[in-house]
Amino acid sequence: MEGAAVHKRLCIEGATVREQQGVEGAAVHEQQCVEGAAVHEQQCVEGAAVHKQCVEEAAVHEQQCMDGTAVHEQQCVVKLGCIKEVAPRGEALETEGSGLTTAHSRPMELLKSVLVTFGLLLPLCFGSQCPDLCSCTTESTNITVICNSENMTTFPANLPRQSIAVTLIFTGVASIEPNSFVGLTQLEGLDLSSNKLTGLPSGVFKDLLRLNSLDLTNNRLEDLPADIFNTTVALKSLALSGNRLTTLNPSWFENLEKLEFLDVSNNRFQSLPQDCFHNLQSLTTLDLSHNYLRVLPEKLFLGLTNLERLNLENINLSSIYERTFAKTPNLKFLFLQNNNLKTLPAMLFYSLTLLDTLDLSHNILSSVPSGLFSQNVKIGSEFQQGVDLSGNPWRCDCCLAYLRQWVEDHTGTIYSVNDTLCAQPKEMEGQRLIEMDIFNIKKSCDNDACPKEIPLK
Repeated sequence: MEGAAVHKRLCIEGATVREQQGVEGAAVHEQQCVEGAAVHEQQCVEGAAVHKQCVEEAAVHEQQCMDGTAVHEQQCVVKLGCIKEVAPRGEALETEGSGLTTAHSRPMELLKSVLVTFGLLLPLCFGSQCPDLCSCTTESTNITVICNSENMTTFPANLPRQSIAVTLIFTGVASIEPNSFVGLTQLEGLDLSSNKLTGLPSGVFKDLLRLNSLDLTNNRLEDLPADIFNTTVALKSLALSGNRLTTLNPSWFENLEKLEFLDVSNNRFQSLPQDCFHNLQSLTTLDLSHNYLRVLPEKLFLGLTNLERLNLENINLSSIYERTFAKTPNLKFLFLQNNNLKTLPAMLFYSLTLLDTLDLSHNILSSVPSGLFSQNVKIGSEFQQGVDLSGNPWRCDCCLAYLRQWVEDHTGTIYSVNDTLCAQPKEMEGQRLIEMDIFNIKKSCDNDACPKEIPLK
């Protein structure tokens, strides 16, 4: 049908068709859609309202496009849902009834598949809508999905591909399919907390290359695949608190060099591999609290040179190695309360020159080595926090003279002074440590029986 002229305002999706078109037997009204439905200026391909950013109607390149059987030398530019696609030369388009096909009888799905391939198909065109029992909000082209219905028992299979944040919490969902997040390459935040998840399939997060926050708190996870976080290289925050994990696999953290926040509290750890955290050079916050560790590997925190906050509360810790914190020079907040510590090594805090807050409350400490805090010159200075020594059975004799003097010199940075009490000797039971008569006690002191000061270097 050479020589047929196509008006330059012809649209692939059903713009005005002139009498000169060579489609036999198909007369398309000027305002009709490809599928026969009236297209309003603000409507989408499927009759849905066009998104703000969508082009209100398909536009044809100013050069002549197609005459129904032949393509002009100029390429035809199709704008559909804010997407530009170039139709290749030599491929004729024609209308057949209510569908749009090529000269080779390939259906409209060809165009759809191209758009999907590039991840550019808008959710409101072609039917990718908000999942049932969820709510979706759109800003620009970004979609946020929230699902928090107790009636939801299966993971939604049709999450919009433009999603940047997905929150699925307080549901009855117990499992996730391996392809649940396929194509969600824009996703940055994923909150799956407070569900009933018992496990995760290998590779479930493989497409989430931009994910920077993942929350799996309060589920029923007992273990995870070794490669579960292999591709989530942008991850900065990971929360696994409140699960049933019995240990941590070093493989989980091999590629998480950007991770800054890790919460694995409230699990069932009884031991941890010594090299568990060695790749986490960017980590600033680590929470191991409320587990059953009892003893920490001496080199557990090796390599965490940027660590600032470490929570070891209530992990049944009964002893601790002297060099446990030797390689964490930037530590500012250290929480050791509610453990079973009876003694502390003399140089335990020696490397922590930036330490601001230290909680040793509710242990079984009766004394501390002389000079224990000699290097912690920043205590309470930056964040106006300090040291909590309350809830320990302090033996207020000459061996505690160092601590008694240190408390007096740092009164403004001591927590719970009124609850820092003597338990021994009998005559001082219940008295505040700060009220110790340090001069009289020193007179009857056997210095050889007390912990020694830190040796000078």
